[in-house]
This record gives sequence, C-alpha cells and structure tokens, in this order.
Amino acid sequence: MLKLNISRNRKIIYFILGIIGTVTVNLIRIFSLSWYALKVTTDPVAWEEYHKIAGEIMFLPWLFAFIFIVMIIESRRLNRLEKTSSS
Repeated sequence: MLKLNISRNRKIIYFILGIIGTVTVNLIRIFSLSWYALKVTTDPVAWEEYHKIAGEIMFLPWLFAFIFIVMIIESRRLNRLEKTSSS
C-alpha cells in the first residue's frame, strides 16, 4: 500500500484505520480465547490447538477485506478524477 499513488494524508488515514481494525480483531481473538478456556474446555492441549488457528481464522479475512476496500475506494476515486479531468 505504500506504493499506491495517493496523498500522504490518505495513507495516514488508511494506516490509522488499519491499526484500529487490527486491534479490534485482536481484542475479539483474545476474548474468544478466554471464552474457549472458560466455557469449552480447560485442557491446555485443546486450547493451544484453538489458539494456533484462531489468529489466522480472524486476522486473514480482516486483512484481505481491508486491502480490498482500500483498493475499491482508490479505484473509484481515480476513475472519478479521470472523468473530471477529461471533461
């Protein structure tokens, strides 16, 4: 995303939104790990298995969704700028 041809302010906004989203996903992950230990099982082996996959299951969709949304927003903005400059 650093190589996108966008202004520094927009990059900073996307960076801050990315941090907020990542922190939110990690808080949900931590809550789910705690809930799993409290309600599902206290077996350390089962908890460790859940812990290994929980981060990937939660973080990867967030990452792909965030990048996809930024790309859509910037593509639409670029198309709008091209239409106004050609008119």
